[in-house]
Amino acid sequence: MAPGRPAGGFVPEEGNGNMTLATAFCTFTSPPWREWPSLGSESFARMGSGEREEPESENEFAKLARLVRSNDRLLKELRALRPRMVSARAYLTELGCHVELGQMYLQRLQDRRSRALSGLRANRIEARELLASLGD
Repeated sequence: MAPGRPAGGFVPEEGNGNMTLATAFCTFTSPPWREWPSLGSESFARMGSGEREEPESENEFAKLARLVRSNDRLLKELRALRPRMVSARAYLTELGCHVELGQMYLQRLQDRRSRALSGLRANRIEARELLASLGD
């Protein structure tokens, strides 16, 4: 490597000799063939809204794969909640514990558990409907 040349192979812009982080990021992450949406387009409006752009027709295999990933995530969350709930219950049995704080924490964990179980139930119903439609 030549002396005075920065590691990574890029050369700073002409002028002040410094390359901003944003310029370096755009230079090395934006392929020249990518078309960016125009300001008035619908996809530009969705970019900042956090919405994912879903394909028009997601095939059955992709739907099943999405459900499996979702179930794995939810089951992992349930496994992580169990020891925390046991610990919170054990804390509430100790003398001198802060009862209100312990009960609020336990309620929060129970709400998260309930939400995960609801997600698993919804995934099971969706998978059952998807498999029934494949059988037809």
